[in-house]
Amino acid sequence: MPLHYTIFICVAVFLGGFFDSIAGGGGLITLPAYLFIGLPADVAFVCNKFGAGCGTTFSAINFFRSGAVKIKVAAFSGIFAFCASQIGTRLVLSINPIILKTVIFILLPVVGILVLVKRDLGNVDASGSISKKKKIFFAIIIGVCVGFYDGVFGPGTGTLAIIAYTALMKFDAKTAAGSSKILNLFSNYSSLILGILSGKIIYSLVIPAAI
Repeated sequence: MPLHYTIFICVAVFLGGFFDSIAGGGGLITLPAYLFIGLPADVAFVCNKFGAGCGTTFSAINFFRSGAVKIKVAAFSGIFAFCASQIGTRLVLSINPIILKTVIFILLPVVGILVLVKRDLGNVDASGSISKKKKIFFAIIIGVCVGFYDGVFGPGTGTLAIIAYTALMKFDAKTAAGSSKILNLFSNYSSLILGILSGKIIYSLVIPAAI
């Protein structure tokens, strides 16, 4: 891989990781960057998961340390997101890369608009008004839906999870963001494992970018 391509990707991943840690949507920068240097869509998809997984790991740790994670809810969401992401990623890796690239370019502007118009929906954590059974049910539903989306596409996953947690679970924005990072961590690693096993990854490119 030419050095200038690696530098370009490193810069794009730095910017994507910065924005993703704050409000989500970093994949809207990083995934197109991988496609821009000419990678096949399936290889770009897997490479993007590598960097996203590393960045999400550190974000999740920081949110957890700050006490902004509902552990039980995040655990249920994460486990089901892992399984759903496996299904989504298997689907992606079975699609013709040309078709996949077309789908990606159709979805990118749609998700970009969602990220831009998204507003923090919760200022106060009112999740105490929801029963434990409903919380578990909503956690599973969010995990399955958002996890599958992450496995199929990826960019904007954190934003979708935040919206779901604030709307259904009545979390405040900070708690929703923290819990979404745990969910995203599970779904990211699920996709990444399959991607690595498929051999559709360029380590000489993704390792510098992840750092």
